[in-house]
Amino acid sequence: MSDRVTPEPDAAAIETYEVAYQRVCLARRAWFEAGEPITMILPNGIETTHPRWKTLHEAESWFEKTRLQVYVLPKHRGPKPTAVISKTIGPSPASHLRAVPEKDV
Repeated sequence: MSDRVTPEPDAAAIETYEVAYQRVCLARRAWFEAGEPITMILPNGIETTHPRWKTLHEAESWFEKTRLQVYVLPKHRGPKPTAVISKTIGPSPASHLRAVPEKDV
């Protein structure tokens, strides 16, 4: 049996996910209607990425990010890290010792 807890999805995250999905659908439909262009040639002769392809790519990447944010994982609730030095540690026991002066030989 797994000890991982699946949290309930956040309502705002689900709404953002739905908006992202609608945006991808609109961008994909517009791209298909335009004939699925990947590149276009500008008036000065330079070939560049088609704006509808860019829009579709950005919408899909945003959709993927929001898909991963639907479930908000709880923060770590374990003990505080012990490797971090804090003010609770007192002075060194050897801090009261003084250096021994060197003697001339």
